[in-house]
Amino acid sequence: MLIKQWTLFFLLILIAGCASGSRHPADIETYDYATDLFAKGLYRDAHDVYHYLAETYPKAPSAENAQYNAAYVLVYYKNLDHDYAGAEHEFNVFVQHYPASKLADQAETWLSVLKSFDQSKTQQLMGEVEVLSSKIQNLWTELEDRKSDEEKLVKEKDSLLAEKEDLSKKVDTMLKEKDLLLSEKAAVTQERDGLLQDKITLQRRVFSLTEEKNDLILAKKKLEKSQRDLTNADKKLETRRKKTNNEETSPAPR
Repeated sequence: MLIKQWTLFFLLILIAGCASGSRHPADIETYDYATDLFAKGLYRDAHDVYHYLAETYPKAPSAENAQYNAAYVLVYYKNLDHDYAGAEHEFNVFVQHYPASKLADQAETWLSVLKSFDQSKTQQLMGEVEVLSSKIQNLWTELEDRKSDEEKLVKEKDSLLAEKEDLSKKVDTMLKEKDLLLSEKAAVTQERDGLLQDKITLQRRVFSLTEEKNDLILAKKKLEKSQRDLTNADKKLETRRKKTNNEETSPAPR
């Protein structure tokens, strides 16, 4: 709470300073501040600043990335306080406001993953497992105190264990579905990275061809210069030859 209060306080000072004559627009300064919070692992604070920026400066150049990051930080794998419902809302806002964005496909992919993975249901099942585990522990305690009811308690314990196993299987099934969706997302991301790598390779090839072209132009200029030098040399030799011939044909002085 204290960190969040200081974050909001610093954000207000930052915006006030930008409005009073900073070299950079307020939205850029605010975006950089949010990115710095993200890099430091202050994910909730980073989300709040990204969200504030997207709402306060919706037409700013950085608003698009700010809205996407406001969603992404809530599902970032290092963020232990995941908020899948909040992320789904933020991604929906992004898709509605920026349908033509280059990040729209990624946002749609995240929405598909989040809609397929029902976090609340999983949490409910895990809660039931914890309740059953607590009941089992209580039953063991009662077995110690009430030997006469041992057979009844054992049956209840077995029943609860069976229920726990069923719930655990359901949880495992849901986790496998989640892993499958994440694997599909990773494959899409890998394919996108491959395309980017191909683009970089083509750009490097174009640069290499450009350098080769420049080398050929330079070689051509050198060749042309050599040809001119040879032509000049031929002219000089021709001049000397004519002079020599003239000297040989001229009568000797008496």
